[in-house]
Amino acid sequence: MAGRCRVPARHCWSRSNCAMAPWRTRGHGPYGVVRGERDSWLLRSREAEDWVVEYAFTTEPQYPIDYTVHNHYTSTHPNSPFVSQIVALRKTDTSQYALRGRTLSIESPGSPLERCVVSDGWLGNVLRQIFGIELDPDELESLASAG
Repeated sequence: MAGRCRVPARHCWSRSNCAMAPWRTRGHGPYGVVRGERDSWLLRSREAEDWVVEYAFTTEPQYPIDYTVHNHYTSTHPNSPFVSQIVALRKTDTSQYALRGRTLSIESPGSPLERCVVSDGWLGNVLRQIFGIELDPDELESLASAG
């Protein structure tokens, strides 16, 4: 997965790629897939005046071994942000919700960015109601004590 890199809206990899982009609009803004460099494809979304690359992929066949090392790293390595903090993201037609550590961010078009700190007492409700993640009491206690 490509990191979130900013690409000026006026920049495309080629004129034909800009013209062929099948843009769609959600409540959070326009998005679409365009060709990138070296036979890659980029899922981009519009944020203010920039296009943000959300994900990059190729059409080359992918095999389970291609994912094993990456999945192992992100789930076990001490430097992985997914090991040291809670990470959850959800996009709806009207908003984007992000939980990183105990900070909940809510972005909605036309509204200022909202941020709040989620306490132990609210962590289970936030995960369930916003992200659709159900945890049993032992899992929730373990997560709350770790993060």
